[in-house]
Amino acid sequence: MKHGKVILLLVAIILVAVLPGTARAADIEMDMQLNFDGRNLHHSSWNRLEVQVDNGGGEDFQGRLVVEIGGQYTQEVFVQAGKQATAVFFLPPTNAEGIWDDTGAIRVVLEDTRGRTVANKRKNVAKGSNIAYAAVLGGDATNFARVANVTSLQVKQIEPQHLDNPFFADSIRAIIVSNPGDINLDAEQQANLRLWLEKGGVLIVGGGSAWQQNAALVPTDLLPFQPHGITTVAAQELAGFDLPAMSQDEYTLAVGEERGEILAGTNATSLLVRKSVGRGAVLWTALDLEAAPLENQANNEAFWEKLFSLQPVLQSSGMQHPSFIHRLTGLNQIFHTISQDKLGTALSPLRILLLLLAYIVLAGPVNWLVLKKVDRREWAWLTIPVLALLFTSGTFAVGRIGRGGQEVLYYLNMVDVHSEDLAEVRSYSGVFVPRRGEISLTAPGVLAPTSGGIVSGGQQNQLTVPNPPLWSTQRFYMEDHQHLSGNFAVKIQPQSGGNTLQVEVTNNSGYDLFDTYLSMGKRWYRLEALAAGETKSSSLRAAQSGLDTHAVLRRYSTNPVWHDMTPLLPDAPLAFVGFGEDELVVVEGERKSVSLNIWSQVLEQDSVNYGRGRVDIAPGVLIPEVVGDVDEHWGEEYHFYNPGSFELVFSLPRDLDPSQGEYVLNLGEIRGKLGGTVEVYNYSQGEWQELGGLHLQETELVNPAELVRDGKLRVRVNHDGDVFIYQSLLHISVKGGWIGD
Repeated sequence: MKHGKVILLLVAIILVAVLPGTARAADIEMDMQLNFDGRNLHHSSWNRLEVQVDNGGGEDFQGRLVVEIGGQYTQEVFVQAGKQATAVFFLPPTNAEGIWDDTGAIRVVLEDTRGRTVANKRKNVAKGSNIAYAAVLGGDATNFARVANVTSLQVKQIEPQHLDNPFFADSIRAIIVSNPGDINLDAEQQANLRLWLEKGGVLIVGGGSAWQQNAALVPTDLLPFQPHGITTVAAQELAGFDLPAMSQDEYTLAVGEERGEILAGTNATSLLVRKSVGRGAVLWTALDLEAAPLENQANNEAFWEKLFSLQPVLQSSGMQHPSFIHRLTGLNQIFHTISQDKLGTALSPLRILLLLLAYIVLAGPVNWLVLKKVDRREWAWLTIPVLALLFTSGTFAVGRIGRGGQEVLYYLNMVDVHSEDLAEVRSYSGVFVPRRGEISLTAPGVLAPTSGGIVSGGQQNQLTVPNPPLWSTQRFYMEDHQHLSGNFAVKIQPQSGGNTLQVEVTNNSGYDLFDTYLSMGKRWYRLEALAAGETKSSSLRAAQSGLDTHAVLRRYSTNPVWHDMTPLLPDAPLAFVGFGEDELVVVEGERKSVSLNIWSQVLEQDSVNYGRGRVDIAPGVLIPEVVGDVDEHWGEEYHFYNPGSFELVFSLPRDLDPSQGEYVLNLGEIRGKLGGTVEVYNYSQGEWQELGGLHLQETELVNPAELVRDGKLRVRVNHDGDVFIYQSLLHISVKGGWIGD
């Protein structure tokens, strides 16, 4: 009996030592911080989850952190006794199709080296939040609170580590550099800052007495102004900012050499200078952003109103914001088409039905008649299983032949070209599972499983799917940057009122395209194939049916399901769209791949040559960019459920003389509750002017020369909520305009 108890005790000790369980770790504590506010998951950019582990005990701790939301994300962690350690996870946008479950919560588990749970924490989160930030790097964010009054941006303080991941930085639309002290950016953070700018960010650098610290934080080649000292100027020298409450006779400014476009001031006193970088811009202001005269609240708000009127901020540089049902019908249908290769034909629904009918007939009446004829009906217990085995084996063999025994990677890549050497690739991908066992993928950029997978490592670039179902296609999502040999150079000459274009396009990307299109306003023009390095000139007529989805998808399926791709493309007034098959995001390993790359590049109005002399621009060509806090966005449809305002920014040809001709604004397609007002910004007077109520449909703009600056015309819609617009139905037309030498 004694020996039995001893044996049982030993077995219990061994089980406790070997089997996973809950470790006693009263001295280990864990906390986490999500993004900037701790509760909102980003809808259209990556999320930053910082997990802090405190070890209050007397021994070092070694283990791993597991973050559970949709899939799992893991990192190894080591915490010295009495110290703390921090691990940073980057989680994908909620708009990455199929990523999130319906829990609305993040769970973080801390495990020891034996896999035993040491601590766990659960955090409820708001999913699908479309939030954009103005970030203050250095200085005090509270001094910039009034930025939120003149934009839809939330003001947050950031540190250099918030630039460690360029995809997370997409949630930041403006960065303000002011009095950074001893803050520095390392080489990787500076590179990410450049990427962020090229994708549409606005960097605002202060001057004043802190000019040396501010300028030192930004790579020299990005600065639009090279400061070399300070000076004091009379209050009237700041008239270019239209500040209403000047209380001193003199103010301190940074002085130096202009390297960009002067937006305010003169060559003698440059107050605001801009330099374009890709789709974004760097703005240098001679004033200290936290000193006189901007410490005055009225001056502060007037300054930021002026700055953002001269440089509107894009609300999103990455993914668009479609509703859930549209996202499914769009991306899923396209992905389904490209992933249905030989097996889709070999095992079509009709063939499976015929196969089942054949089995029923053979196993039933035919089997009975044959056995009856040979007088061996008792053999049915053998013949029926044999027939079932043969049909099952045959079906498996057909599928095996159709798919083969090799893993197949299917890519649906959305490629946004931001500058001459940069494109952003968002990949909605999947891997076909030809055999039992674990699937492991290693890829650049950032990577996320749609469900059940595990991403390991601080860089989140290794995905593991343990024992997935045979013949399934395991979905995952990736993002990466593609450095190009050049962008798409486009020259457009309108003819016949815009229904016909004379177009010249040069493909400098380094990749072949099997089909290409131009969109101009609400019209689509097809250019067809364009090889790498090729220049093609053609006279194009607007297509009646828009973008020909079948012409693209028939390359992958003989009978593709038609779907409108345009909501997945840029909602810009002028854009180039192309389709290719190259493998852009390379996953390590020997695998077959099937790709559909949807390239898009937003074009400037400078691409259009309207000629010299009298110019007429037909309705439907000059459509606006929508800037504001959008509740729901799918393609050209924008929905605003809560009271507020949004802007319509129209881009006109820069050399168009706005002092001549008639400019007609058409807003006939604003729908919903029509309580509110429509305003236009008067650059000459530096203020908004009311045009009428929200029911306003078509109106001729008075004194358009005062309303157009640098080819931009801004319209603001103030609404009571529950309104929606169709972007391509809002436009400006020009009659009798003039482009002269």
